[in-house]
This record gives sequence, structure tokens and C-alpha cells, in this order.
Amino acid sequence: MRVLVINNSLNLQTSVLHEKTFTGLLTKYFSFTSFSHKMDLVRTLVDRVYKINNSWLGLHNGIKHLTLILRKSLFPVHIVGKVIN
Repeated sequence: MRVLVINNSLNLQTSVLHEKTFTGLLTKYFSFTSFSHKMDLVRTLVDRVYKINNSWLGLHNGIKHLTLILRKSLFPVHIVGKVIN
């Protein structure tokens, strides 16, 4: 994971930049691990998106992308939404 910095004439924009090799593989929701570890994974990823993006559009796009990745790992929508809110 890297930070993409775009230099506009008025300000700098930052967002999450995934490398070409990023596969989006995470711990599956139904894997044999504790519920607290699963929640901590979601919290950490949401926190990272929140801290890296410095615009509302970047934050919205980052959360949207993160939600898709978590859905591929079979995380329930209500759990992801609870952490995001």
C-alpha cells in the first residue's frame, strides 16, 4: 500500500494507491479466527482510508473500494457499515 499524492495548483490531494500486484485477498469472514480479529481488520482498513485521504471525494471512493474488497471476503454488509459509521 502506498500513498498517491497529486499536486494541484491550489493544494495537494492524497489517496490510497494500490500496486499492480494488489489482489485484495484478506482473511475470509468465515475463517477460523476470533470475531474481534475480524472487527479489528475492518477497523484498521477503514482508519487507514480515513487518515490517508484528505478530500471527501477521496474518502468516499476509498470507502466504496474497501467495501467491495470486504464483500469479496464475505464480510456482512451490516458489520462493515457499523464500523464505517
